[in-house]
Amino acid sequence: SQVVVSIFLYVIMPLFVFMFVLTVIAHFSSSIKLNKMIDFFRTLIKWIASLTFGVFLAILGVQGIVASSVDGVSIRAAKFALKSYVPILGGYLSDGFNVAAAGSILIKNAVGVGGIFLLLACLVEPLVQIAVLSLILKLSSAILEPVGEQGISNFLHELSRLLGLLLMIFLAISFMYVLTIGLFLCSANVL
Repeated sequence: SQVVVSIFLYVIMPLFVFMFVLTVIAHFSSSIKLNKMIDFFRTLIKWIASLTFGVFLAILGVQGIVASSVDGVSIRAAKFALKSYVPILGGYLSDGFNVAAAGSILIKNAVGVGGIFLLLACLVEPLVQIAVLSLILKLSSAILEPVGEQGISNFLHELSRLLGLLLMIFLAISFMYVLTIGLFLCSANVL
């Protein structure tokens, strides 16, 4: 997760800021044409994000499959060791191990679900702000277009598209964290 966040912070966000600067320059200078460059960076950002998440989901999937089986084997080995190597009380301790493991799984799941709800609650405000700002820019662009301010209208429309890209980046990182927490919830549920 940290590698993915680093890629988004140190590669995609600087590309986004550079694309924003190019958009401003392209729309306020009639002699400089940068539309193809802006489209290139938009495509590059989408490719990097897609590739990053493809690799992340593949690694997460493999880890989830392996972790579940390893946890099951570890728990069975611990129960066998308790039953076999602890004299007299080994059977009782082995049975008590099931109760302790079930309780810890219940606590882990409750904390994990609470964490997901807390994360989603933290995400709502920035998501709404970005979406509303994008809609306001689109509305302003639509209002200015018939008036005849084509340059400003195009600029506002392009800014709203940039905010859509920023929203995609934000949603992608949010999805990654929710998915990671969900994987933690699903792992170690084997008794």
